[in-house]
Amino acid sequence: MKQNTTIFLAVKSINVTHSLLVYFYLNNSDVPPHMTELRAGRKQFKRFSKFNAISKRTFFELHAHMLLFLYDRWQEEYAKKGPALADFNDLLSQVKNSLH
Repeated sequence: MKQNTTIFLAVKSINVTHSLLVYFYLNNSDVPPHMTELRAGRKQFKRFSKFNAISKRTFFELHAHMLLFLYDRWQEEYAKKGPALADFNDLLSQVKNSLH
């Protein structure tokens, strides 16, 4: 794996973790308004809680799937535009929308 890809994954992993915490109302601090535009509804939160009660790995599995989804989207953007900076907030929004 290339160095820049490793850095991308490390930084985006932190962003995905934070986004999931905000999405499921698990954060303790204030967040910017754009982070709260899409949050778990009652059904999503109940489903997450049910799976989490069965296995405490639920959050980590969801994180891994979101990170892979984000990486795939990034690769698609890279293939279209070449070595340019991707709009990571847009990509992360796409990932969060996939939860619904």
